[in-house]
Amino acid sequence: MRMNRARRGWLWLIALPLGCGGGSFDVAPGAGGDTGALEDVAASDTADASPSDSASGDSPGDSPGDSSGDGAPDVGGSEGGGGDVSPDDVIVSDVPVIDVGPPTCASLPAGATELYVDKRYAGVSTGSVTCPFTTITAALAIGGSFLGTRTIHVSGAVVPVVYNEASSIVIPANVIVVGDGPGKTSITASGPCGSTTCAVNVFAGGTLDGFTVLSASGDGIVTAAGSPPPIVKNVNANGNKSSGIECFGAAEIGPNVSANRNGLQGLVSSGSGLVHIGGSPISFDSNVANGIDIEGNATLKFDGGTAVGNGLNGLRLAWTAPTLGTGPLHTVTGLVATGNKNNGIGAYNGQNFKLRSSKLLNNLNYGIYYGYVGTSSMDLGAVGDLGNNIFGTAASATRNTKAGLYLCKSRGAATQPGEGDSWSTCAPTQASIAGCDTAPVSYVDVAYIPAVAGDPVVATTSCIIAP
Repeated sequence: MRMNRARRGWLWLIALPLGCGGGSFDVAPGAGGDTGALEDVAASDTADASPSDSASGDSPGDSPGDSSGDGAPDVGGSEGGGGDVSPDDVIVSDVPVIDVGPPTCASLPAGATELYVDKRYAGVSTGSVTCPFTTITAALAIGGSFLGTRTIHVSGAVVPVVYNEASSIVIPANVIVVGDGPGKTSITASGPCGSTTCAVNVFAGGTLDGFTVLSASGDGIVTAAGSPPPIVKNVNANGNKSSGIECFGAAEIGPNVSANRNGLQGLVSSGSGLVHIGGSPISFDSNVANGIDIEGNATLKFDGGTAVGNGLNGLRLAWTAPTLGTGPLHTVTGLVATGNKNNGIGAYNGQNFKLRSSKLLNNLNYGIYYGYVGTSSMDLGAVGDLGNNIFGTAASATRNTKAGLYLCKSRGAATQPGEGDSWSTCAPTQASIAGCDTAPVSYVDVAYIPAVAGDPVVATTSCIIAP
C-alpha cells in the first residue's frame, strides 16, 4: 500500500475504508499554512499494467483484491486498484507538528565559572557558549560567588571583532578575560580607572589575555596595586591617548606584549612592588615620551625586548625616595634600546641596577646616562659574570651620538667595572667633562665628571670591539 507523503505544518493520517477507486488525484493545500499538495497517486501506478499482469497480485482462486493469498479481500482493495489510496482515504488531523527552533537559552547555573561573549550573536543572551553575551561589560556584571577562577571567553575573527564598550572594563580578582588574540579581538573603551582614565583596569588577581586595547582619552591598560599582581599578556596596547600600560603596583607583563606609539609612555610605573616584564616578543617602541618609565619605587625585572625610537629614553629609572641611592635593585637583561631621542637608558637620582646582554646604540645622546647618589651602584659586568652589553661599535654610523656611557658624579679612578662589554675600541676611550649637563666635544666611549687622576671604567680581563 502506498502512503501519501505528509507535508510540513500538519500531520496527515491515513484512513482505511473499503472500495476505493484507483484513479489519479490531487489534494489541495491543507490547513496550517501548507503551501504544497500531497504527492499525486499517478494513474499509471495501476492502469499501465499489461493484460497478462494481475493488477492486484491475485492468484487463481483468490477473492478479487486478495493480494495475500488468504482468500479474503485486501482491506482497501479495489478493482484493479492494487491497494492504492484514494482521496477519500485521507483526513486531516487537528494535531500540529512542532517545528523545533534554536536551542533554548537556559540561565547560567549558580557559581558558573565559564562565560562567553560574542558581539556578532543575535538572540537571547545568557552567557552560555550557545547564547553568549554581546558585551564584555555584561559578562563582568554577572555576580554571585564561584569557586576558583572565572573565565570570560571573548570571540574574535580573522577580521578583528571590535568590542566598543560603553565605559572602562574592570577585571576583578580571580577573573580571567581572554580573547582570541590581539590580531582577532579588540577592546575600545574609555572610563574611570581609579585616579586616571583607561580602557581596561585589571585588579590584583585579575588577568587580561589576548586583546588589542585602545583608549581615545586615556591609558590603554591600568593595573591596580595589590597581591597577587595583575597579569597582562598577549596584548597590544598601541596608539593610546596617554600611556599604553600604567602600573600602580606590582604587575606581571608578558609574554607577547607591545605598547607602541602611545601619546605618553609605553609603560609607566608609579607605585611599588615588582614589575616583571618578560616573554618574547616584548616591545615599547615609538612612544612620544619613554618606552618604559619607572618613576615610583617599584623594582623592575626586565627579561628581554625592545625600547626603540622613543621621544625621550628607551628606559627611564627615576625612583625618588627620601634617601636617594637606597632604592631597589633593578635587573635588566636583553634590552635593545636604540634610536631614542635622548638615551638608551636614563638612570637618575641614584638608581641601583644590573645590566646584562643589552644593546644600546644609535641614541641621540648616550647609551646610558647614570647619576651616582649616595651608595647607588650600577653593575655593567664583572669578572666571572661578564656584561655582554654593547655600548659602542667600530662603525661610527651605529654609535650613540655623544657617548656610550655618561657618568655623572663619578667616584674616581677604576671604580666602575665594565667587564665583557663592547666599545668602539679596546680599552674604551674615556674623557672627563666640565659638568653633568655638559656634553663631550666629540664621541667617546665613556664621558665622566669630575676629573680624576685615572679613568673610572675598568675593563681589564675582557673587552670587545663591536663591529
